[in-house]
Amino acid sequence: MTKDETKKLQKLLNKLGHNPGIIDGIWGPKTKGALNASLSSSIPTCEPEEYLPGIDVSNWNKEIDWEVVANAGIKWCIIKCSEGTSHANKGRQDRFDGARENNLKTGGYHFARPDTYTSLQMQDAIDEAENFLRSYNHNPSDLYPTLDLESGMLRNDHSYNVDFINQWCYTVEQELGLQPRKIIMYTARWATVSRIIKAEPGLLNQLSEHPLWWAEYNETAEPDPVKSLSPWKSWAIHQWTGHGSVPGIKGRVDLNKMKPDMLEKLLISP
Repeated sequence: MTKDETKKLQKLLNKLGHNPGIIDGIWGPKTKGALNASLSSSIPTCEPEEYLPGIDVSNWNKEIDWEVVANAGIKWCIIKCSEGTSHANKGRQDRFDGARENNLKTGGYHFARPDTYTSLQMQDAIDEAENFLRSYNHNPSDLYPTLDLESGMLRNDHSYNVDFINQWCYTVEQELGLQPRKIIMYTARWATVSRIIKAEPGLLNQLSEHPLWWAEYNETAEPDPVKSLSPWKSWAIHQWTGHGSVPGIKGRVDLNKMKPDMLEKLLISP
């Protein structure tokens, strides 16, 4: 670096608030120190964004030691309550009690079956919503309810599926006193493509306003989803494996991560 270039650098460092000393030779210690300080201040010092780890469980997970689960760093849990119009998941209340007692934010989910009683049309959606409400002993501090959208939907009538979903959500929201579009939607790309995406645009617009819990599996939690989320634009929760392990739970368990700014937003009563 020439003498003139050094002087220009010294003036620039002065403007940035670092004092290299105008008389410091061509490349003196003050100039070097000021340059290093300038470079260090330009490097972000904040910690990277951390996702909140969570699990979802059903009767397949058997006995759970919730104290051990909480001590392992799990922050929240979503528990299966019901499926269709009559099935209630065994052991659900014990799971809710254990998770809540150990300060995990907790929510309940229902597995949707629009394919079961299509002759009843939207009365079937109402009946399924009522089954969920009977099966879910909700707490105001819980996470929003979740509707699980998978193989229980019709293959050949996307609009019927989404109309069913919207009716189910409306029924639950009304009963629990929630604002519209406050049901979490759990689904994956294969399900949206084969059972949702061809629905009428107006129905899809309603659906896309709900928070999304997206299943897309990776070897680790670090990679975010890369598949198209359409009709949603962003995800709130990412289920990154169905073959995880957590201390306190025997066997495999679904592992999830939640965006850190979403926890308060997804609570029934923040």
